[in-house]
Amino acid sequence: MITGGTALPMVPLVVNTAAPPLPSLGRCVALGRALGAALRSSEFPGRILIAASGGLSHWLPSNDPRDPAVVGERRESLIHGRADAQAFAAAREPRVRAMGGNPLARVNAEWDTWFLNQLIADDAPAVAALGHEGLEKHAGSGGHEVRCWLIGKVAAGLPLVWTSYEPVPEWITGMGIGTTFPVG
Repeated sequence: MITGGTALPMVPLVVNTAAPPLPSLGRCVALGRALGAALRSSEFPGRILIAASGGLSHWLPSNDPRDPAVVGERRESLIHGRADAQAFAAAREPRVRAMGGNPLARVNAEWDTWFLNQLIADDAPAVAALGHEGLEKHAGSGGHEVRCWLIGKVAAGLPLVWTSYEPVPEWITGMGIGTTFPVG
């Protein structure tokens, strides 16, 4: 969809979930409300799909240049970018694959279930109350991707029907699917 493979009108929304400064969870809720209000007041004649994606809990190496463990070329690339993103991605792939099944690359299925249940209960404030540190404690450095889930759910303004969840340590994350319509 992002590469132009569809004739449908689309507005991609990119949310920083990787490195500081990250939007606060409260700001994500506010963005979801504003996005939902804008969509509901639009004159678009058809249905609107809100697709939000990201991993659930997963622990990855820090992307915070303020972290004392992030040094050298890695720190510089976080601050100034990379000259060759393709070469970086090619070098990164084997490291990520090696993390699959690694006990240090854990998944917190209990927290993932809690998070999805908050979306089902329409309790975005409970998620926002975690704050940055609480989210990272329970969902890991990669868990910040749930900001996208939060924005999408709040924007939809509809009850979430949680259809599936599975911890997938081989992929270094918990995988879930939620919809605002019945499936099956």
